[in-house]
Amino acid sequence: MKNIKFPILLLMLFMTTIIHAADKLYIVGDAVFCGWDTNLVPLMYNNGNNVFTYTGWFDADKEFKFQTETNFESTSYRNAAGYTGYISNGSGTLVEKQGDTDDWKFKLTESGNYRITCDLNALTIVAQKLDYQATHVKYSALYLIGNSVPGGWNLNATTPVLWQDDNNYSVQVNLNASTNSGVDDVTFKFTTDPNRGWDTNYFYFRDISGAEKVSTDATDDRKWWVSETGKYVVNINLDDMSIHIRKYNVYSGTGNWSNTSNWTFGSVPASPDIAEVNSGELTVDQAANAYQVKILPGAKLTVSTGQSFTVSDSLLIESDDTGTGTFLDNGTSTIPSAKVQQYLTSGRSWYIAPPVSNAAYTNITDVDSVVFYDEPNAKWQKISSGNLTPGQGYIAVNSRVNAIRSFKGTLNNGEQTINLTRTAGKAKEGFNLIGNPYPSYVNWESTIKTNVGSTIWYRTKNTSGTYVFDTFNSGTGTDNNGSGAVTGLIPPMQAVWVRVAEGQTSGSVVFNNTMRSHATSSTTLLKAPKLVTNKILRLQVSNAVNSDEAIVVFNPESSDGFDRYDAEKMTNNNVAIPEIYTNPVTGSNNLVINSLENVNSVSELPLGFKTGETNNFTIKAKGLNYFDENTHIILKDNLLNAETDLTKGDAYSFASDAVNTSDRFTILFKVSSITTEENNPVDKDYLIYANGNLQIGIYNKTVVGGQTKVSVLNAVGQKISDRILDSTSTYITVPETGIYMVTVCSKGKTTVQKIIVK
Repeated sequence: MKNIKFPILLLMLFMTTIIHAADKLYIVGDAVFCGWDTNLVPLMYNNGNNVFTYTGWFDADKEFKFQTETNFESTSYRNAAGYTGYISNGSGTLVEKQGDTDDWKFKLTESGNYRITCDLNALTIVAQKLDYQATHVKYSALYLIGNSVPGGWNLNATTPVLWQDDNNYSVQVNLNASTNSGVDDVTFKFTTDPNRGWDTNYFYFRDISGAEKVSTDATDDRKWWVSETGKYVVNINLDDMSIHIRKYNVYSGTGNWSNTSNWTFGSVPASPDIAEVNSGELTVDQAANAYQVKILPGAKLTVSTGQSFTVSDSLLIESDDTGTGTFLDNGTSTIPSAKVQQYLTSGRSWYIAPPVSNAAYTNITDVDSVVFYDEPNAKWQKISSGNLTPGQGYIAVNSRVNAIRSFKGTLNNGEQTINLTRTAGKAKEGFNLIGNPYPSYVNWESTIKTNVGSTIWYRTKNTSGTYVFDTFNSGTGTDNNGSGAVTGLIPPMQAVWVRVAEGQTSGSVVFNNTMRSHATSSTTLLKAPKLVTNKILRLQVSNAVNSDEAIVVFNPESSDGFDRYDAEKMTNNNVAIPEIYTNPVTGSNNLVINSLENVNSVSELPLGFKTGETNNFTIKAKGLNYFDENTHIILKDNLLNAETDLTKGDAYSFASDAVNTSDRFTILFKVSSITTEENNPVDKDYLIYANGNLQIGIYNKTVVGGQTKVSVLNAVGQKISDRILDSTSTYITVPETGIYMVTVCSKGKTTVQKIIVK
């Protein structure tokens, strides 16, 4: 018995796998144009894996079902509800049947164009009503056939031409050229169903009036041909029976529009053609014309000053998970409409802004919600109708699948003014969410600000998937996202937070064309390298999962109080994210970027620390830029009286309960004003410096109890101090400013160092 059960089980599994397989599927019924005439039933488009779609007009309250062949004796798929009834909430289930019994069909409650999807593996049906309802659609696809196309005259290798939302059947295809106007039969035509063979009732032919019309008249078997081999876009409209066969001319690399060798056709596009910017940066250096222009993700298109750029139909700027194309119009462009894409991954909220002037809310209705921040009322307002406002920032909440959202309208160009408010006593007082209004990057530092601070904040996710704030001000940005320090080069369609200055009730930000640019990398985030020469200390706290930064910048243009070079801390309000901050030397603002005038005038700086949980943490110097070699930065734990030299790259580990304190940690800046005799080089085990307050500090990296002696002499040789070092840090008070000689003796080695106390 065991020897026969196993094969039977395999057979049952095999039958379960193939029982619903089909290589084609037809829709039939009085709800669709064919009625119950099997000679007219339309072929559904085969998406593969037993999934079929039909796009067409359905009459309400009438019936339809599905057949695997063009006869009623074939296998059919019917309503698994067990009766003829309506598809509920846009979906239903299928059951496989044969014969006249149990002939349960489907109906729809509203007339209109629908996309019907049948999954024969899952036995499901989905009905989606289309936006396009102007005319009745009949077919999901036409099929291109002929020696001009890759499959030749093989009915089993046709090229699908799918119906699009603009009521055109469209395909991008490589066509071979005819050398003698089609006499050589390097031609093509269209069929509605390759399974019907060569029956002319199912073909469309070239009209006798010319190549821009299609016809059902089979006289002379008129076909189409092209005179140049290459990539083309073929569009057919069955309402007006028109056809357009356009060259698809692709530019690769970086260069000028006039460089014919970079175009795939070996010539610049003409006004009927479609032009694609494939990669690199294309510069329009002459009068340019095209029917459509596409800029692929990461590619760049610039219209030079003084040049004209005419697009008779539309401009498409594409986006995917690798980046977004950008467009700079420095000349005179005529573009009647544009579609700018933005790729949004699922499971998060995205800060977005429209790059077109009349972007309808319906452009992004396939997300959970779209909201903007109402500063006067301190609340989020949901968008449910109308258009999105250029310059206004929005949050799109997307818990659905990864998808491309498209902004459709007229590209924003020229000066854009964004008016802002500050309402006293409100939560997030003065914070406004604004956005880049252009289809290019824009330089925040160049914007014209009235009563508005120079800081921008944006919300993003770090590498562990947690929402964090990153901050930029005056050439310096944080790297809480974990992928690179942000800069002021704001990407297209990116929204950021700004704040109206304290004491003001209103403000404005003005963008103009001179502030626009392409990015230096393909990223769509606020990331791009920027050269700075100010001394920068980048501190990072971490709990091994999430981290947070605080930055100290020494900028001779800034003051030690709160000014335009400082950036306030935007707290995450998340117990899982530890946070650090500093305060200005004079003032109490919690700062994420603290810009001070001179490292020599700051001996110490309190480091604020906040956590909402009990955990283990580390603090380290993530970056030290442009500090002198004789500058040492020490982290002092005032609670445990422990010091760590951050300049060595060490991280300080500690434990903490939930706390928000600016008392536990101090950053010490130890700058030695020294001259050292050649015969007595400074021992690297010691740091000797003047720390202000008439004190000389000696930092001993390797304490050897009772074996290290230090003496201090003034400029006339009088001994000021003589003592044994028994801790890592020792401070010796001197009576007045001046020059002192400090001698350190340890393990038979003597170091003499001159210190200037100011």
